[in-house]
Amino acid sequence: MITLEVTPQTEDRVRKIANRFGKPITDYLVDLIEQHIATVETTTLTEEELLQQINLGLSEEEWKEYFALLQKQDAQTLEHEEHERIAEIAEFLELSNARRIQALVQLAEMRNTTLDNLMSEFDIRPANYQNVST
Repeated sequence: MITLEVTPQTEDRVRKIANRFGKPITDYLVDLIEQHIATVETTTLTEEELLQQINLGLSEEEWKEYFALLQKQDAQTLEHEEHERIAEIAEFLELSNARRIQALVQLAEMRNTTLDNLMSEFDIRPANYQNVST
């Protein structure tokens, strides 16, 4: 376990930001640290490693599970364990997407191109979740 000592002013500022995100301060700080680590990790990757990072995500089975849970959530029929599972998957997706974007930006810089051009090259488009079937 790590213990940090910060000034009361810093603690107050962090607490206010965590409250805006609806998170306890410790959860917010852990998320912040994980995002920073992901940023640092992607700044030293090779092109091959960046491509692997871009391609990481849920398996087809996990996507099916996620969309089934979303349907149950829309129908307001989720059980407690399912609420926890959907939150777990959503957090994984959020972190994976943040890492993916960071890797895409770095790869675009390596290739001396724009992010839009790189995303077009890889045929990456925003997801349209309303048209995805389970």
